Amino acid sequence: MVAMSRLWLISISALLVSCSAVSSVGGDDPSSRDPDLGADAAADGARGGADGAGGDGGGIGDGGSGASDAGGGIDDGGAGSDTPTGDAVSDGGGSPDAASPDAASPDAGPPFGGPPDIVDVFPQIAVSDGLIYLEGERLARGLNDTTGVTVDVLTDDAELGEVVIPLGVVTGVPSRLVARTPLDFHTRLRGRGRVRITTPDGSDTWQYIYATEDSAFSAKTEPGMGLRGNVYRLVEGTPALPNLDDACSDPQVINSEEFPCPFTSVLVSEANVPLRSWEVGFPGLLADVLEWFAIRFSGYLMVDASGEHTFEICSDDGSNLWIFVDGDWRKVVDNDGVHSLRCRSAGYHLEPGRYPVKLDYYQGPRTEIAIVLKWRPPGAADPVVVSDRNLRLFDFDIER
Repeated sequence: MVAMSRLWLISISALLVSCSAVSSVGGDDPSSRDPDLGADAAADGARGGADGAGGDGGGIGDGGSGASDAGGGIDDGGAGSDTPTGDAVSDGGGSPDAASPDAASPDAGPPFGGPPDIVDVFPQIAVSDGLIYLEGERLARGLNDTTGVTVDVLTDDAELGEVVIPLGVVTGVPSRLVARTPLDFHTRLRGRGRVRITTPDGSDTWQYIYATEDSAFSAKTEPGMGLRGNVYRLVEGTPALPNLDDACSDPQVINSEEFPCPFTSVLVSEANVPLRSWEVGFPGLLADVLEWFAIRFSGYLMVDASGEHTFEICSDDGSNLWIFVDGDWRKVVDNDGVHSLRCRSAGYHLEPGRYPVKLDYYQGPRTEIAIVLKWRPPGAADPVVVSDRNLRLFDFDIER
């Protein structure tokens, strides 16, 4: 039975790779591939491989739900990896033995095929005991096989010189790796750091990331769960949300050496930032960004019931909620513009499944911020915050 299961896994994986991944959700196939989704995911990096909702140490595979974001997801770069619900994903390489992480030697298992190549790392603002995602090529041997792979963060400390901070490798496939930061990451990483991955075939680094113990726009998450947020610096006086589908070409978005486009990324378990003062800015060298910025949160919404779903956004300043339904992006809630805390809601009929979602948030003049996304599914009495139980980074799941 084990041998048959492994052969089934490899056959399905090879088919998925050759077909460039196929999206699948329940009901009316709500997560069908969208061109805009792909445009954002090349910066986010959702390329083949598998990752998604799951527990610590789980393998990357398809357990049924997930999402892919821009910069690490659905919105800011290339096409997300769409995989049929229920099928494990192999990322193209390896025999059945490639999925066995218990090899005795770092050199055991199939070859990497060359040194690793990191294309993207998110979030760039990482919390202690939190997750970071590396995306690129040759990051693991095969499906859930990270034998011989190490990840660490290098920082140049003015007093201590180069400091090496080891991270824990959670799971991975050749195109994506999940690592966990240590409990004291925010005290050990002072300033900015470079992420380094090392395999028996070589190493590669990516810059830069910052550490925080706590932030309004950063949170601990389980592998594959939550939303990725790409942060953009705006021209002073911007009256409303810019076009974040083509953010780097929008005249209201700054794209410079000081503030590249996007200038950082965050990872949240849910969009739940009640009204508060924003006087500390983003951790690291970005602490003075207190106003005139936008964040696109992106991922996938897991819908469990059929019927009318009421969505509510409360924000200070503007916000919009988009859901990809029936082959097109639908603006479900419009709460845009410069304003104090304001809530707006609207209903939309949804079938069970996994839907690409974009939540755009805009902060105008300083110094108060707020962005809270709630919903009232069919049969619910009151709206509740959309939690990570129903939010995924990718369109596939990490095995629990």
